[in-house]
Amino acid sequence: EDTFHRQNAHGIPLGILPDYKWPAAERFEMASGDLLVLVTDGFFEWENEAQEEFGIDRMMGVLRENHDRSAVEIIGSLHEAVKSYAGDEPQNDDLTALVVRKT
Repeated sequence: EDTFHRQNAHGIPLGILPDYKWPAAERFEMASGDLLVLVTDGFFEWENEAQEEFGIDRMMGVLRENHDRSAVEIIGSLHEAVKSYAGDEPQNDDLTALVVRKT
């Protein structure tokens, strides 16, 4: 079954305050073949010339279409999709992604 479990960021950006007290980690289970995808907001907030963000739904569509590919290919596909969507609009935020597949 094709499902997404979205988890928004909690707390402040990592490394901003050295003595920040982080809440306890949340545990979750992954089944064989599941993906864990962590991305910064630069992916889904990048706007096109009409000032429309790429958005979470488009990002999930790219992930859905490429879920069987390698982590490197998934990140590459996401990067290409957002760059294509933005056209000539400049990148205004970082694009950082991590993809992990449970075997």
